[in-house]
Amino acid sequence: MALVDYRGFRIICMSLLPIDSSTIVSGSSDGGYTVHCNNAQFQEELKKASRILNLKEHICGIHETGAKSLFSTIDLEGHLGTDNCLYAIDFARSFPPEKPDYECKSSFLYRLLRPELVRNSPFPLCPDAFSSFLRYDPNKRVHCEEVEAVTNHLKKFLIPDFGPLLADRIHSAYEKGFLLEFSITRQVHKVGINCRYLGHLRSHMSQDQQPGRIVLLLEMVMKVNLHDLFFFLSVIPVSY
Repeated sequence: MALVDYRGFRIICMSLLPIDSSTIVSGSSDGGYTVHCNNAQFQEELKKASRILNLKEHICGIHETGAKSLFSTIDLEGHLGTDNCLYAIDFARSFPPEKPDYECKSSFLYRLLRPELVRNSPFPLCPDAFSSFLRYDPNKRVHCEEVEAVTNHLKKFLIPDFGPLLADRIHSAYEKGFLLEFSITRQVHKVGINCRYLGHLRSHMSQDQQPGRIVLLLEMVMKVNLHDLFFFLSVIPVSY
């Protein structure tokens, strides 16, 4: 498996697997209309992984008669390959979403909580929270309330507390001469904060913490410029 950046697109390249539409044994490949859960070994492995990642078993599916209990998001597909080996694919929504911002369309699909934050939650979280896939789960409300509680902790406590601490770490790195090696992304991810909250972190740095505020502003400008560069590369015509 390899991660490739090409002309503004990021692609995950992997070898062809010995699977097809007939080999699926877990999850759904059609948007939840058909949910598979018919391989005990695969479900046991998912159960073990869910305990490590602090993910919650839940019932999911679009149709009541076909809804199944899974330890993973419904989008994660499990396959029993033609070589009799088990494979898992489509990990994009492996972790729960933060409480959706309804001004951002379908944000539950892409504004996900960091795995570090999920692992530190006092209770396991449902990766399909706030989605229509939970419509037949009797504990749907509880699943969503738990994810909302962790989202509130992130925004009301973790980010305000970590902002000043991050500023102090930046200043310390500057004084010790290794600011160029200091990774903002690594620092915020380590505590379970997404990079989309860099602006919020900066807002909790005091005016006396100018080195931290400046470095964080530069980091945000760099990320926006990189995004714009990728977009530009993706739309310019190609000549062969």
